[in-house]
Amino acid sequence: MDLEEIYSSKIRQRIIEALTQSSCLSVTKLNRITGGSFSGLNPHLLLLEKEGIIKSEYQKLPKQPKTRMIRLLKNNQRTQKLIKAQKSLDEEKLLC
Repeated sequence: MDLEEIYSSKIRQRIIEALTQSSCLSVTKLNRITGGSFSGLNPHLLLLEKEGIIKSEYQKLPKQPKTRMIRLLKNNQRTQKLIKAQKSLDEEKLLC
């Protein structure tokens, strides 16, 4: 899938933006940020993981159930291009 197609979804844009600002987020927090449902968020996460943009892993936190954590793979060239595109869009918003 090309980067334009990956970035065409507002939900995927929000995921990338949130993960750019934070090194790792739980699916619950990403769900709150995107304002959708877990079932609506999961296909986007699966696509981004398949494309090598993110990595998900389960962590066991003290006194909490296992939590699915999402991390942006910043060393991936495609991810770097998406981050750069996100920054450009943010700068354009400030100028308007």
